[in-house]
Amino acid sequence: MTKIHVLSHDQYDIGAPDYEKWVGVYSSRERAEQALARLRNKPGFRERPEAWEILEWELDKDHGWRDGYATIYRGEDYAKEGR
Repeated sequence: MTKIHVLSHDQYDIGAPDYEKWVGVYSSRERAEQALARLRNKPGFRERPEAWEILEWELDKDHGWRDGYATIYRGEDYAKEGR
């Protein structure tokens, strides 16, 4: 079973326009942690240190959206779509 490690910076709780940033995909957790250490003090990232996440994903496997998806509009995004 081959796994990858996805480093992301997520800002769901503040409703930022680009709230999820996939920063990189790594062959080990150690390499993902090294990337996080290199990037954590950069502008934008340093203001939200709690938003970092390292996900471990198994290759060749569905990880979500198995039943499709629905778009949910919130606040300003909802208004922009004319709803």
